[in-house]
Amino acid sequence: MAISQYPRPILSGIAAIEAIFGSQSTSELKQVRAVIATFDVVWPSDAEFQNAANQFGKLKLSHGIGILDAISASTALTRGYDLATFNVKHFRAISGLTVIKPY
Repeated sequence: MAISQYPRPILSGIAAIEAIFGSQSTSELKQVRAVIATFDVVWPSDAEFQNAANQFGKLKLSHGIGILDAISASTALTRGYDLATFNVKHFRAISGLTVIKPY
C-alpha cells in the first residue's frame, strides 16, 4: 500500500497545546507547528471532559494523574484509540486504556 493511502496519525489537541506551550523560541514554535500539521488533531468533547474530571478526581491523589493526562486518556478511551506516550506511569491506573510507549 502506498504511504499516501495510510490514514494520518491522530494527535490529541491537548498534546498539541502542550507542545506549543513547551516551545522556547520562535524557531522552535515554527518547528512544533510544522510537526503538528502532519497529524489529524482531535479535540475532546464535553462528555470526554466530564469523564476526565471524574477520573482526575479519583486518580489524582492515588496515582498522580494530572488534568491534561486525564483529558487525553478520556478522549482515547471514548474513541477506542490506543494512547502513545513516554509517560506511561500515570496512565497505568486507567482501566481499559491501552498505553503504548513509542520506543
